[in-house]
Amino acid sequence: MMFICHTNLVEEFRGLYPDALTYEGNRAIVVSAKEEPDRLALAHCIALALTYKLRRKR
Repeated sequence: MMFICHTNLVEEFRGLYPDALTYEGNRAIVVSAKEEPDRLALAHCIALALTYKLRRKR
């Protein structure tokens, strides 16, 4: 899953879930076709990404 690299989203995800997900730089969460991802962590990261602008306004 790719994210806009000038945000701090992947850094935030990495802080919350350092070992639950695999990251690529400050751009992506890597989801392997061979392994089941941590669905709760992934769902939370997606929710954080979808609400990024709303959370920044506060």
